[in-house]
Amino acid sequence: MILNRMNLLTMIAVPMTLLILPVYSFSQPLDEKDISIISDACSSLNTKNKKAACADALTRIIGNNAASESTPAPPKPSTPGTASEEITFKGIPLGQAGQSERLLQLCAANTENHAKNVSGVSIDNKCKIMSNLKILFSVDYGTYKDAYLVFQLDEQGALVSIKYNNIFGEPIVGLVKVLSDKYGSPLIENEEIQNRLGSKFPLQIYHWTDARGNMIEVKSSCEKIGQGCFQIKAASLLANDTEKVRRILNEGRKQL
Repeated sequence: MILNRMNLLTMIAVPMTLLILPVYSFSQPLDEKDISIISDACSSLNTKNKKAACADALTRIIGNNAASESTPAPPKPSTPGTASEEITFKGIPLGQAGQSERLLQLCAANTENHAKNVSGVSIDNKCKIMSNLKILFSVDYGTYKDAYLVFQLDEQGALVSIKYNNIFGEPIVGLVKVLSDKYGSPLIENEEIQNRLGSKFPLQIYHWTDARGNMIEVKSSCEKIGQGCFQIKAASLLANDTEKVRRILNEGRKQL
């Protein structure tokens, strides 16, 4: 018996089709060439029942592959400390020029900033840019109500730093929780601090850093044990701090 090329391909394709169809949907996706080859193999089967069963199996596989390709991949777990979005202060970007007016408007919108003195700061000094380019006022932030914040601007009116010293000893747990909800899991450092009597206490530091290099840092204790604080820094300020440290070290090396 003489077999031509088409007969030989058919003899090979038919049994291979019957073998691979039940499992192919669990392998790599089919492309147009694969579908054409398997479809031709189905057509070459010698009974109507086998052709119908083969065509039905191929249809199901095509549908399964299409469904798997359309299903979005599950999100990758974020690295602790990597903010899932850009860090801002109530929508005000960090490190971008011309933001001073937005801060002054935010200050003026809170009646608490017009009612009384806070921490020895007179009303006259609130909602104004002082000579050191700082603005001092109270505003809600996270779980803190009327938190008295210190905003630092640069010469271009960019917001580069926000500081809060928790003088009332409010727990930082709530703030860490809402920041985690917004930016993802923080990078946590566990350290120890010591008071004047030599007693040691745990210190937790929580960090978030976004793609631009802006950072939030929350500490469980700052000036006093149990009085937490937080600071938000623009990437530009962090870069300046790093440069200052570099210069100090270089000057120190010259004195060795």
